[in-house]
Amino acid sequence: MITKVILPLILFLVATDAISGNGQERDVKRDETRSIEGLPFCALVVGDFYDKDQRERTIDVLMEPGQVTDSNLGLLFRILSDKLTEEPALTIWVNTDIRQLATLATGTGGSGPAQGKRIFQLAYYRRTNTVELFRYNPNYPKAGEKTIIIRGKED
Repeated sequence: MITKVILPLILFLVATDAISGNGQERDVKRDETRSIEGLPFCALVVGDFYDKDQRERTIDVLMEPGQVTDSNLGLLFRILSDKLTEEPALTIWVNTDIRQLATLATGTGGSGPAQGKRIFQLAYYRRTNTVELFRYNPNYPKAGEKTIIIRGKED
């Protein structure tokens, strides 16, 4: 499934990059869409943003919803975190549907006609000087959230 979205995803990101001027004042670094090596599943980095003022990097990842598990997320976040040890703050968002990327591309929460509320599988990782944790819904598509604290204490 993920291979079917690679070309449309690249075209989507290139097309929306030209119109996304959302006026945010931050230093943005965008790397090419790339796969993450060392994983037993497919995951693509589709956004890589650095805010110089906040000294924070935010990475957006696309992966298949069936691969969103404790162990897979732990491995994904460890690999990315180990590559970015110089960043004082790191946030990673894992998306599982290309339609979620409208927010990433436009910064507006979506585009096009309003549609019924959709529930997507996603995950969130946060690393700061005081805490390292991730959240996701292990019961997807049912409601729920699980937090795994790797280091520190959640505020």
